[in-house]
Amino acid sequence: MSVRRTVAGSLTGALVASALLVAAAPSAHAVEPDDTTFTPVATDLIGVGSDTI
Repeated sequence: MSVRRTVAGSLTGALVASALLVAAAPSAHAVEPDDTTFTPVATDLIGVGSDTI
């Protein structure tokens, strides 16, 4: 019983530690000066290739 509680406590601690590290991590996307504020709408044609004439 003691081993089970120790393993469960270790796993819980590891899960909490990893959740805190993920929550505290900085954003992977840095804002660039040439980022636009354009938001596409349903009437915009967005695509690539010969089928988007």
